[in-house]
Amino acid sequence: MRWCFWIFCLGMVAGCSADILHDLDEAEANHILDTLLQRGIAATKTRTTAGTKVGYTLSVPSDDAPRSWQLLRQYGLPRIKPKGLGEIFGKVGLVPTATQERAL
Repeated sequence: MRWCFWIFCLGMVAGCSADILHDLDEAEANHILDTLLQRGIAATKTRTTAGTKVGYTLSVPSDDAPRSWQLLRQYGLPRIKPKGLGEIFGKVGLVPTATQERAL
């Protein structure tokens, strides 16, 4: 009977936070984390990995999620990164195509 109480408590604690952003690079995650913390929101950063790709997830208390999203919109976060040539042309081989050569 006692273990049911602890499982219930763990479930309540786990449900108290909301992930607001996923797959951020560390610099952007730190910038957003700092912005939220300075405005009184107890945000946390968690490192995630998918194969060789490393990313970061930001979580806030569930009650602060709407305010967090409002602050993110207000400050234009996360910033949209311009696409690089690799993303525009896809996989670049050893010998670039004529179009890739002109773009470079």
